[in-house]
Amino acid sequence: MSIKLTRSLEDRYSKLCFPEKVDLTQSNGFPDFLEPNELEVAKISDHLKFGKRGYLVCAGGPERPFLNLMFSPQRLCAGVIVCDTNPKVYAYGNFNLLVIRLSEAQEEYEALSRTTKTDEEFVQRIQIISDKVEKSHLPENLKKFWDPTRINDFGAIYLKAEKLWRDSKYFFHECKYHKNVIQFNKLKGYADAGNIIFIPNSDINNLTFLKGKTISIIDVSNIPHYRFLNFQGIGKFCPRVIWTDITINKQFCYQSYVYQPFTPRQHERFDTSLNVIKGCTFPEKQYPHGDEYALWLIREQRLQKKDPFNADLGPFRTQKTLDFLDWYCSTYLVSLPKGIVNMHTEDIRALNAYSVEEIEEDSMVEWEELQPFTKELVQAWKCLDPHVYFAFSQMKGWKESFERYFLTHPSEFGEFLDRMRGDSSFEKFTLEASLESLKKTNV
Repeated sequence: MSIKLTRSLEDRYSKLCFPEKVDLTQSNGFPDFLEPNELEVAKISDHLKFGKRGYLVCAGGPERPFLNLMFSPQRLCAGVIVCDTNPKVYAYGNFNLLVIRLSEAQEEYEALSRTTKTDEEFVQRIQIISDKVEKSHLPENLKKFWDPTRINDFGAIYLKAEKLWRDSKYFFHECKYHKNVIQFNKLKGYADAGNIIFIPNSDINNLTFLKGKTISIIDVSNIPHYRFLNFQGIGKFCPRVIWTDITINKQFCYQSYVYQPFTPRQHERFDTSLNVIKGCTFPEKQYPHGDEYALWLIREQRLQKKDPFNADLGPFRTQKTLDFLDWYCSTYLVSLPKGIVNMHTEDIRALNAYSVEEIEEDSMVEWEELQPFTKELVQAWKCLDPHVYFAFSQMKGWKESFERYFLTHPSEFGEFLDRMRGDSSFEKFTLEASLESLKKTNV
């Protein structure tokens, strides 16, 4: 009876994870996130435990795979593959992996991995690690990979990193594996077995190279704040996707969902709806290198009631997001002669393209498609030019909506008057209107 041995990740993907050259000066356009910043990272364990037996794929910094492994049930997680576009993440992570493998015990790892404060200390540490590589039982291909130049270059990124998270008094208590024997030994077990690998300059969306591997979890950190996710896998590919929503008040909320591949028809519908929205909706670009529509969807999903373990509404190719995009288009977008207008956002200012004459002559105030948006038109006083704003005051229910809005938002009324006063349309409006909110002012 023969026993089939499973090849390690390191062995199976050696050409990918140990290329001859990696340009450490290359930038992916984002800052070098080498420090973990999700302060309550232990909460991710609530999602990791729902994975099935298989491998974990992650991005989001060089410490993340080690933290994920600590919180993953060992019976479910066979190893971790790190896909990141930042070469410094690759260098930091691989050097940390090397030090773990070279260390006999947690105490030695703590000493070898400590940040070097001076050039002299750095040179001494590099020499110690170089000597240990030479005397080690590492596979020959790894010894060749860790030549003196690479040890020095990768070591400069890892050993000179501050690692402030290690010294935090208030956070990361559950994951300081440099001080915890059990946690260190768990990581060392994976490392020595060759089942922690870093793939340089790799796109976490494209996982087709993992054909034949069961991917249980994909942890994308807060990548959805910057870009859309469109996973590509081969075979039975339905991992649980974990993502982090960083809220306005800097709360880190872990969400997840089970990925289901799209059909070509679903992809087509998704692209069509999203492109329609992009044509008339222009959210502020918060991140220079990010996709503002990804962040727009993140903000929209926060307004929905959601189950954190089925959180598949966002910049993801999911049925829930597809349904949301279709609903958004049919609910808030109006097709008018000069183009589609988003009546739900400040992009309602597109109505400023119409003159008063056009609004009146074409009887736009009577158009059926605009009737559901009297509230939005009233609230758009900061976006619409005064003459356009008051041209729509002839709509049915507009004055009642105006009255309701400003009686419940009295703090805005002074600014409203300052913006509108002096415009002939406003003067005409105040003469014709009989509104309690106006009577209470010195208009």
